[in-house]
This record gives sequence, structure tokens and C-alpha cells, in this order.
Amino acid sequence: MEGKPSPEMINKIVEITAIPKENTILIGDSPIDIMTAKNAGIHICAVASGNHEYDELKGYNPDYLYKEISQILP
Repeated sequence: MEGKPSPEMINKIVEITAIPKENTILIGDSPIDIMTAKNAGIHICAVASGNHEYDELKGYNPDYLYKEISQILP
């Protein structure tokens, strides 16, 4: 199986779970996670809590972007 940013892994998960892509979201902390989600046609929630800064991730146009993972849930 190809690794990120190939959509192969996401497509397999969608196939196994039978959850439609429009109901699927990837939460990640890197540009490659954003590219993977976009390549698979699913939503991406990026969190700048890893090795990548908020402004860097913003440049990849994720669907959602947070500075900390604690901001995702109310």
C-alpha cells in the first residue's frame, strides 16, 4: 500500500467502513496530512500542535485549522 500523500489508505478505510467520504474527516498536524485528505476527497482538520506552525499549515488551505487540539471539542 502506498503511503501518504497517496489517497490509497483513506480509500481503503472508507471502503471497509462503508462511511461515505462526505462524512469522513482526517485530523492531522502536517502538510502531508492535508495533502492526503485533499487527494482522497475528504475533509481535513489540521492542528498546529506538532512540528508545523499554524501559518505554514494555513498555506495548505485545510478545511479547519486550530492552534491546539483542545480547541476541536467544546
